[in-house]
Parts: sequence; C-alpha cells; structure tokens
Amino acid sequence: MVAYDDPPAGGMYAPRLWWLLRWLGHDEVAVLDGGIGAWREAGYEVSTSEVRHAPTAFKPNPRPEMVVDAEYVARRPAGTILIDSRAPERYRGEVEPIDPVAGHIPGAINRNWLDGLEASGRFRPAEEQRKRFEGLEGEIIAYCGSGVSAAANVLALELAGKQARLYAGSWSDWISDPSRPVARGPE
Repeated sequence: MVAYDDPPAGGMYAPRLWWLLRWLGHDEVAVLDGGIGAWREAGYEVSTSEVRHAPTAFKPNPRPEMVVDAEYVARRPAGTILIDSRAPERYRGEVEPIDPVAGHIPGAINRNWLDGLEASGRFRPAEEQRKRFEGLEGEIIAYCGSGVSAAANVLALELAGKQARLYAGSWSDWISDPSRPVARGPE
C-alpha cells in the first residue's frame, strides 16, 4: 500500500496512515514522497476510474510498543526526549487555534513537523533530517495537537535513522485532565 497526500495542504496525513497501518501490523506500506503532485510531475497517469480488487482479509496485530499514553508521558524515564511537533507559536503557548489551553508538555522540545518537508511537499533528505534531530539520543516520543502531524516527525526520525514512539492522544489528550502541568514559553 502507498499512502499519499495532496500538497500543499497535505504532508501529514499520509505519514499518519503509514504509522497507523504499521501500528496495526501491516508493514507493507510506504509514503509517496511529495504526494500526488510529485506523481503527476514525474509524468505518471492519474485515473478516477473505479478499480475493483479481489476481497482480502487483514487481521490487525496492534503493536503497543509503538505508542504511549498520557500516564507514560507523565512518568517517562529520565532522559526521554519528548518532541512537540506543532508550530513554534503553538508550542510556546502564544496562540492555540484548536484546543482550549495553550502551551506544551513540560520538558518537551519543539521540532515543527513542517521543517521536515521541502517547499514542494517532499521530505527533506536523510542528512537534513539527521541535522534536525542532531543530539537526540535514547527514547524519543513525538506528539502534536491530536497525533496526526507528529506521525510526520516519526517518519522523519526514521529517515534520520532514529526510532520514535507516538503519543497519539497528544496535546488534546494531555490537557483533558486539568491536573496535568502545562508549560509556556521557549524550550
């Protein structure tokens, strides 16, 4: 299976599908780098005709080791790298267009998922991804607002040769419990 977006609006949805399918145990999945636009630019055809495939069955085999919950994030081991994948102004708590509380999880660093993409919507090369995540060693957890754009950082980290887990509930889940701490400002 190949997941793709339609940049410029896309770039995060295909990585989320890629992550979800892998989490469910389906490893034969890839992301079309640059989305459908790159496919067209390369001269490949696009059809809107209905295609019928033979029925098949897929038995999910979830991989709990790929995901963490709020409880784990709150009690994460010392040295765990927590990456907030949202735009810097959301991370700092200056604006929050979606959730009722602005800020970030205490101890998180900010690596905007969009910085992993070129203007064309393609993922930056592995060497550039390694520079984005330079110095991050050990366990890495990525989150965002609702677990979608963080999956793009999980893919970018994989391109950089690093593994990361996803806090799928992300900021929306974190702030659903008012007893959880909130940080604002720069790293």
